[in-house]
Order: sequence, then structure tokens, then C-alpha cells
Amino acid sequence: MTGLHATLAASRLVYDAAMMFIFGSNTFVCLAAPGALESALMRRLETPMLAAASFAAIAMAIWLPLQAAMIGGGWRHVFDTSIMFVLLDHTSVGHVWDARALLAMLLIMAAAAIRPPAPFLLLLSGGALATLALAGHAAMDEGSRAVGHTINHAVHVLAAAAWVGSLVPVLICLAALRDPAQHDKAAVALRRFSIMGHIAVALVVGTGAVDLVLVLGGLPVHWASPYQVLLAIKIALVAVMIVLALINGYVLMPGIESGKDAAIRLMRRQTVAELALAAGVIGLVAVFGMLDPLP
Repeated sequence: MTGLHATLAASRLVYDAAMMFIFGSNTFVCLAAPGALESALMRRLETPMLAAASFAAIAMAIWLPLQAAMIGGGWRHVFDTSIMFVLLDHTSVGHVWDARALLAMLLIMAAAAIRPPAPFLLLLSGGALATLALAGHAAMDEGSRAVGHTINHAVHVLAAAAWVGSLVPVLICLAALRDPAQHDKAAVALRRFSIMGHIAVALVVGTGAVDLVLVLGGLPVHWASPYQVLLAIKIALVAVMIVLALINGYVLMPGIESGKDAAIRLMRRQTVAELALAAGVIGLVAVFGMLDPLP
């Protein structure tokens, strides 16, 4: 991979991770947190979400000249405005960029507001993530197959974001379990997240399987294809994440609800491990999303 490819992949990673964090955190606040806990969580998340929205906007700003350089064939075209104009005005990729940039700026303004409304942030970040299905491999089909592929991939990305992005407020709730005034509310939020997580993981697995069939026709088995090698690694990392999530939900949750420190500490470590694995998954997707699926 050239330096140009690596920089473009890094910008994709930053954008995807930032939007997934905003979407997942607000999903947790809206669906899992009891009313009395919502405001406390939003206060803790306000600054990180504003930072994430800012990083996403920067990543989008960087993407355009990088894409121009990719089309032009080298770094010397990174400020080639004629290529950028063609991208923005005459390609579907450019139109998707317009939508992402607009949503990123709206997110910055919303996140910077006093007491930003979680449903509004959820809507904006969800729209930004859904645009990922409008470009890349999900957009390579035609007709009704293209519509189905786009919808399937959008659901896949949103379900993954709801799962992964929620892990940050999960860590906050695990810390709140040590506070007698917050313990019961945090336990309720974690119990609700366990149910929500089951749905999100099922959607990730189901839509991921459909994506495999639509893009490759089956499992990645051609090791001469860098795309399929990286995809196989991604599947393995997701499988480990699912195992950790199942342990958290079925083994550790009973101990957490009864206030056992050992269970809380272990779940915190495993949640951090899930986040680290998720970062690896997002990074892999940022790379192989630019590659040809076939050898």
C-alpha cells in the first residue's frame, strides 16, 4: 500500500470511527439509559462527541484532495481543483461526499449546543453512516439488486455502530455501579443494553452474511486476494468480539447486578478489549473497502 492509499484509509478510519461512536453513544442514551441517567451520560459524552464530530469533518475535508490525488495518479494532484470539481459535480461519489460533509458540519453545531438532544444527534450520525452504503462495493450493483444491497449494507453499518459505539457509555455505567446513588440506574441501563446488544449483533451477523453473498458469492477463500484475506481477518475479530459480548451478557451480568467487584472489573477489561478489536475491524474495513474483492 502506498502512502497515498494509507492516508486515504486513515481518513476513512477516522470518519467511520467518529460517526460510529456518536451514533452508538446516542443509541445507548435513547434506548438503554433510564430517564434519570440520560442527562448524566450526556454531560459526560458532550465533549467527546463534539471532538468526534470535528474529527469526522476534518476527515471529510482531507478525503476530497486525497481522492483527487488518487484519480490523478499521485500526490502532485492533491490540490488539483479541476479533478475535485469533476468529482463533486459529476460523480455519485462526489454527491455522497457533499452529504457527508454537510451532516458532519450539522453534527458539530448540534454537539456544540448546550444540552444537545440525543435523538437529533442520533439522526444526523445515522444518516452519515447510512451514506457509507452509497459508495464502494455496496453501490456496484444495478437495479433491484443494487437497492437491496444498499439497504442491507446500511443496516449492517448502523447495527455495528449501535453495538460498538455503545461500549463507551457502557464503561461509564460500569464506573457508576460503584456509586450507591447511581448503582440501580446504571444496572438497569446495562441490562437494557444486553438486550439491545443481542439485536445489534444478530443484525450484524445476518446482514454481514448477505453482504458476503452479494459481493463474493460466498466465504472469502481466495488467499491470493488481499481483499479476501483482510475480510477473513475481520470476520475472525468480529467472532472474538461476539464471544466477549456473550460472556459479558450471560456470565458476568448476574454478578454485576449483585454488585460483585470482580465481575465489574472483568467486564470493564473485556469491554475495553471489545473496543480495541472494533478499532481493528474498522481499520481493516477502511483498507479493504478500497480493494478489488476478486483476485
